[in-house]
Amino acid sequence: MKKDDLKDAIIASGDELMSVLDDELGVMARDLLLVPKGRSPGSELPFTWSTARGYYDDYCSGGNDCPDSEFPADCTHFVSHGLDKTDVVLNSPEADCQRNLCIRVAELAAAFQSATVK
Repeated sequence: MKKDDLKDAIIASGDELMSVLDDELGVMARDLLLVPKGRSPGSELPFTWSTARGYYDDYCSGGNDCPDSEFPADCTHFVSHGLDKTDVVLNSPEADCQRNLCIRVAELAAAFQSATVK
């Protein structure tokens, strides 16, 4: 991406982002959450940057540890696997890999937006 490609970029407010996600995902956008893996949703997520970073460092040069391997434009899937290593997952992704991890950017964005609100 070139610097000129970003000249018209804007930062969306939370409401603007939810409007885009509502258009993309419908009512499902409001129900997606980041949750502690294997536990009921609580007020805090067990995320630890060092654990996620370790996964990203190990696999960023190519591949991942998923049985499905990689998907085209795989950033969301890659981030989801890093979150999973810290026991943070998306509660009910509609599009997922064999490990039930999110592969659709709009779903992950909605879950992050919901997490910031909660």
